Amino acid sequence: MSDKKYYVVTAISQHWIKYVIPVEDITSETGEVKKEWALDSVTMGEVEEFSQMHIGENIIDVIEENEEEIISRFDEENSYLKKWDLEQKLNYIKNWRYKPWL
Repeated sequence: MSDKKYYVVTAISQHWIKYVIPVEDITSETGEVKKEWALDSVTMGEVEEFSQMHIGENIIDVIEENEEEIISRFDEENSYLKKWDLEQKLNYIKNWRYKPWL
């Protein structure tokens, strides 16, 4: 492996997401309806998203790693690409610039 260094920047991306549930769809046969049923439905992943907006990204930390460490991280965090050879992994890493036109 080479002596190249890499910065690993960890960030959290946040979105607000809205869900819309017709009250009549969560009303019991006895006519009882509770807001909590709507909350439970969202918590259980039973509701389709209505809309969303990205509200920001916060940087948590930055660390420096050598090439051996970064390849190990690549394999651990992208296990579905672990079968790639070293050259493919390094090419993927070197292609780091965001391309909004693609």
